[in-house]
Amino acid sequence: AISILLFEYVVWKSNALHVNMKILNTYAILVLGGINMLTRVFFVIIELGAIHFEDLADLIVPVHLVKYSAWLGIYHYVVYSTAERYAAFHYAADYENKRRIWISAVLILMNTLITVPIALLMIQDILNGAAYSAAVCV
Repeated sequence: AISILLFEYVVWKSNALHVNMKILNTYAILVLGGINMLTRVFFVIIELGAIHFEDLADLIVPVHLVKYSAWLGIYHYVVYSTAERYAAFHYAADYENKRRIWISAVLILMNTLITVPIALLMIQDILNGAAYSAAVCV
């Protein structure tokens, strides 16, 4: 948690990145990384027996969906950071002067709309994670 906050502090204090890339980095680190870390903590607490639930099976699937969605969102970071750089290239004449926050908002929305259904397919064993990873790398 400290390393996540320290990374975000450095990202926002440095002037090396455009505001859209700062937003995407914040989304990847704070939102997706933080959610992934919290779900891992949740599962460790359950494994240690610190929390007992009446029907654990009803709770595990939603937590796994959130965890897979966050992990896939982090995995897609390369794709949407590349798309942001393409937008910078497309609007190269005035990209550094005009703040186009809508670009990062659209990329985050697209990432979420793509990631959640894929995570659901992986949880239900309809989609193979290794094959999907290979496809994203290609």
